[in-house]
Amino acid sequence: MPSTGAAKARTKSTPAAPPTDITITNGLPDKKIAYVNVEGTVKFGNQDSKDYRIRFWAKGRRKHPLIDALLAQVGSITLMADPLAKKNDDCEYEILAVDLLHPGLGDKVASGGGGKIIIGPTPGPKKVGR
Repeated sequence: MPSTGAAKARTKSTPAAPPTDITITNGLPDKKIAYVNVEGTVKFGNQDSKDYRIRFWAKGRRKHPLIDALLAQVGSITLMADPLAKKNDDCEYEILAVDLLHPGLGDKVASGGGGKIIIGPTPGPKKVGR
């Protein structure tokens, strides 16, 4: 019989959803905006034969964590949304070549792309007026 704490934890969890996939080819993501379910996951897949750094930004590109994620060549990395994230919270990210020793502080980088991750379900199609 599960303990009371285990039963409470189970009722608070979000149903499992497939990860949101972002594929990197030639240093560019296949989508500029990706939606991730609340408490969901995002999977970055690298189709290139070079390593990339994924730098995440918050607060309108004014703040980023002091550590980046490494996306290995022809590899993937799966990340989880923060449990405290709410619907419509977002963060931006940049794909940077690992050989850039000191990437700029939010500058556009010619060797990579980037995009935005928004917490919440993917919006439905827009209604067309008659």
